[in-house]
Amino acid sequence: MANKNFFGEHYPTRNSAHMVQMLGIQDGDRVLEVGGGFYQFERADVITDLTFSDTSNRNGAPILFRKGKKYVECAIEDLPFKEKEFDFVFCSHVMEHCVDPEKAAAELSRVSRRGYVEMPRLFSEFVLGNPSHRWMVTQVGKKLNFEPRPFVESPFRNFMHAHVLNDASFDTLGRENFHNIFNIQLVFEDRLEAEITRQPGPLDFDYADRVQAGISHLLFAYNNLYFKANCEYALSDAIEATDKLPNDPEAWHVLGLFQLRLLMLKEAIESFEKVAGLGGGTPELEHNLALARQLQERGKGDTGAVLLPSMEAQRERWVNRVSRLAAGESRDALEEPATAANERLRPLVSVVVAGSDDDTLLEESVVSVINQTYRPLEIVVAVRSKEAADLLAKRIHLESPLKVIEVAKDASTIDLMNHALPQAEGEYIAFLEPEQLYNIHHVQRMVDSLSVSEARAGYSDAIQRRHRENEDGSRAHSFGSEIIFSREFNASAHPPSDGIPISTIVIHRFCLQVVAFLDAELNELAGVDLLKRVSRHTNIHHLQEITVELREEDPTGERSLFVTDLDARHRKMLDNYSRFEPLELMRRVVELDNVNTYLRAELARAQGKR
Repeated sequence: MANKNFFGEHYPTRNSAHMVQMLGIQDGDRVLEVGGGFYQFERADVITDLTFSDTSNRNGAPILFRKGKKYVECAIEDLPFKEKEFDFVFCSHVMEHCVDPEKAAAELSRVSRRGYVEMPRLFSEFVLGNPSHRWMVTQVGKKLNFEPRPFVESPFRNFMHAHVLNDASFDTLGRENFHNIFNIQLVFEDRLEAEITRQPGPLDFDYADRVQAGISHLLFAYNNLYFKANCEYALSDAIEATDKLPNDPEAWHVLGLFQLRLLMLKEAIESFEKVAGLGGGTPELEHNLALARQLQERGKGDTGAVLLPSMEAQRERWVNRVSRLAAGESRDALEEPATAANERLRPLVSVVVAGSDDDTLLEESVVSVINQTYRPLEIVVAVRSKEAADLLAKRIHLESPLKVIEVAKDASTIDLMNHALPQAEGEYIAFLEPEQLYNIHHVQRMVDSLSVSEARAGYSDAIQRRHRENEDGSRAHSFGSEIIFSREFNASAHPPSDGIPISTIVIHRFCLQVVAFLDAELNELAGVDLLKRVSRHTNIHHLQEITVELREEDPTGERSLFVTDLDARHRKMLDNYSRFEPLELMRRVVELDNVNTYLRAELARAQGKR
């Protein structure tokens, strides 16, 4: 039985223990949560999300992974479970984001006997809102009615977020005592009824339209600045706006203001300079850039004295765009391609790929790099045979520079990467091991997160997918997935047996130069070893998002790829590394034929000094 207040039944969803009691969930019940990336329902046994890497639908809130839970990436409209496989399904603040709420409701009904759903009321969309909501929802009895969102910006410009974020007592009232004022809270038995009462038209907001989505994130971020809400909340929306609108000076100006308010002064100055490079110089920009430089040089200044740019041009841009779509113009005709000038403003990232003996898997790995949303890329691939090099060059056609290097047939994975590293010219270096894939946002998210942190090296988390073989020995599609998350890195206390996949690491070129190459003797532990050595020169940033896929063919394997048994020799090497002085610059070994011989000699020299 739910709590009661003046407005009816009330479910305090932040209190999982209380919710379990009110919803009548029994100890033996199997519970599914759909869309449970952040503020997970603690009683859930299985948790799904459309993606565990992209946080744009959650205002940048990180994914929180818990031991003992099973995590599955899937769309709510296509849940990979049997009929009535679960006793209860919990789905909070998901259906307003989905593409087809009718099909979503049918899937929730199919896989579970009972359930709870929650989403914003119309009132909430008007005063709070979210840039990625597609639908306006009303409740009639036990039925949910969905109508497409008709505006890019909430009519009252998201003003209430400032009260919620800045006033703890107001937040408590809104989220705990009167959560049902802002949200529809519905318990259903057997079947959830939902109907789209009006199909989307050309004048409605379309989150699938990159420009519309970018404007929506930009205006949301701007409004949070305008009403002086906690800046950390909408920082990710400002970043998302620059990703979707890379040529837009107002987007970079707003991101710079967030960085300035958060005292990320170097990053703020860079963002303001990008505005000028895009032709967006204004008196407001000059004032804000001068303020950022004053703070950086003197350590004094008032971040509350910033001047906000006008957003009227963006609001007019939205109206103009939907009007032209309504008049029959194609979306392709309205696309706004990134300019060469803007691409030069972003750092080049070199992705070092170790070739696989399986040509198909190597091609898939390289294609996952080509498909990155981040464009200033070069790809450096090291392979073990000329045939593999020729085949890759023949199959892969791309605008990004592709360098293919042939290495000895007996070279290990780390040998391959070490031979490829001297050819990498990017400001940042990323790595990709055989049979592993990048999520399309991997490089973008890592570069963005490093740009607003004090670190010059970082790593993300990964998902492990298991595959079965077909009867003819060929690889079948994945039959299951399991979230494998990196441990928090601690240079002085990181357990020797806890690896960090090197494919999740992105690192500034300078940091690689001062620690030389990877140690081929460590194999699976090359990633954590690299971070240990780099940590002597920079902070290490951990992006708690799934951005890499690790593929495993053994359907019965239960061990994490992040944990490996080490013999005494490996343990001793790992312990010794934490005490070494910085090695020679990478440039010193560019012309050496055997970089691993060089590395071992350097390590011996460093040990001799001690």
